[in-house]
Amino acid sequence: MTENKRLEKLWDKISKETFKSNGWKHVSGFNYIRSNDHLYTFTIIKHRNKPNTISANLNVKFIFLDDILWKILNMPENSNSRFSLRVNGAFTLYSKSILEWQQEISLTNPEEDFIQIYAKVSKVFGRYNQKLTDINSFLEFIINDKNSLENSIEKNLYLTGKIYQGKINEAVNFLNLNKKETGGIFCNGKFFYELALDYCNNLEQKNC
Repeated sequence: MTENKRLEKLWDKISKETFKSNGWKHVSGFNYIRSNDHLYTFTIIKHRNKPNTISANLNVKFIFLDDILWKILNMPENSNSRFSLRVNGAFTLYSKSILEWQQEISLTNPEEDFIQIYAKVSKVFGRYNQKLTDINSFLEFIINDKNSLENSIEKNLYLTGKIYQGKINEAVNFLNLNKKETGGIFCNGKFFYELALDYCNNLEQKNC
């Protein structure tokens, strides 16, 4: 085992133990917690070019948007699968980043570094946990962010959020404005936005 791999395994183990001791769960490198119908995930990746350094990320999404994705992809049975599928499943929505930074980790006392990392994450989690309480507050956060709807992650969250709210006209308008984009997911011979438009059109026909 290389030194990089050894450190990756060690730091992931310490991170897992630190977060689990504070009520978080862990699956495949993801620390995660569910609160107010939102899923918060925290990950670390060893920096390739900086010795003894990690890139750390805290992300969030409204839990039930994955259910909309799975309906669009004709995978509704996924809603009844293990909860951690929403964390690391192959067909799930990526979460929005709310905290990211790089940090050097001590080789002699990494446990202390991860205690401080958890404290930093916990502070930000607490702040967002107070203001993100439902789909309305989540979409408001997405829309009002300084980099609002600039990438496929945010666009996909916005689109599925509008469908979840039952605002199908707004979802269709969004898709028409983004005709040149795909949504980044390919399934059943079509890209996500094509499938989403089909799904919305079927809903509109049923409501006629």
